Amino acid sequence: MKRTEIKKLVDAFMDETVKHMLQEQAHEAIDFACSDNPSASIVVLAGPTGVGKSTLLSKFAEEYLRQWSPEMAADTTLRPIVYSIAVASGHRGFDWKRLFKDASANLDDPFAYQRNRRGPRKGEPPRRPTSRLPGESVGAAVMREELEAELRLHESRIWIIDEAQHVIRGGRSGAPGDQLDVLKSLAQTASTKLLLCGTYNLPDYMVGSGQLSRRNSVIRFNRYRWTDPTERRVFANVVNALLKRLPDGTSHPDVKANLQFFYLHTLGCVGILKEWIARAFAKQLSDGDSALTLTHLQLTRLTANQLATINQEVIDGEVRYGEGREEPDDALKRWILRGVAAFKRTPETVITPARVRSGPRQPRRVGERTPGRDPVSR
Repeated sequence: MKRTEIKKLVDAFMDETVKHMLQEQAHEAIDFACSDNPSASIVVLAGPTGVGKSTLLSKFAEEYLRQWSPEMAADTTLRPIVYSIAVASGHRGFDWKRLFKDASANLDDPFAYQRNRRGPRKGEPPRRPTSRLPGESVGAAVMREELEAELRLHESRIWIIDEAQHVIRGGRSGAPGDQLDVLKSLAQTASTKLLLCGTYNLPDYMVGSGQLSRRNSVIRFNRYRWTDPTERRVFANVVNALLKRLPDGTSHPDVKANLQFFYLHTLGCVGILKEWIARAFAKQLSDGDSALTLTHLQLTRLTANQLATINQEVIDGEVRYGEGREEPDDALKRWILRGVAAFKRTPETVITPARVRSGPRQPRRVGERTPGRDPVSR
């Protein structure tokens, strides 16, 4: 079979989608947060790599546009939802201008990628923003205000930013809170909800202040757990459904007999599963075989090192962040109910919560003893 024909068949399989329990739960949560939750200005979708977050976002965007199709037919300028990918710039500073240009292009701005390429034309005064956020360049501030105007003009209600961890980690303007200030300001000015999608630790950056914590909604999209019988059964159904999406009724291995094999090499992540089946299907077609076999799957599975790396990230995320619906532990309950009485004072009389601290220890000053030891003699 020619490579062009193989690519066509594999692409057709990758376009197939399968509904499943955890995806539907996350979809319902996004729909509520974006459409019915009046207090959430920033919605965060977090989960491990390969769980299917981008597929979920595409599905949500398609359905949202379908809901607004009558209004869009009546008003051709209406763009209720915008989709962007925060591209990693390859260095420490995140490229805000690239993000703003991509969003403007999604709003059908024909000059999106020509804006701010050079200085003002001859005879034109230089463009100046009406306001600049901390650490923001003049050019980025101008483009931000132009995008805000575009979002208001097209009445865009939701701006999806996929791979949003690149924004938070890579900004030049300082700490993650500074990057969030840019997004928060844009959302407020343009009256647009931001739907940020990223890795497990993305919600960490949303709790830098009480105001931001109150104004955001965090949605966890987890993988299927082998230890949960219900989730294990649903995962088996997803494997079967995807294999049945192969064209021309291609025969495949028995899922029930090989369920542990499928789980071990996908870690319970549907996105990894789908990509793996696509690779195995391409191998089958390339070899000229009529059936998809365990051999095709074994030859195209992720390596042990790849699985170990992904699994470590998944476990770390589940241990540290859980599912986001945990009840407050006893220490937090005491902290909330007892107020100041639940705090301890450090030797510097700085008040800190009487809870288990996380993160690296702060370096001590020269001559400063560890807590519990005698003071330095004078």
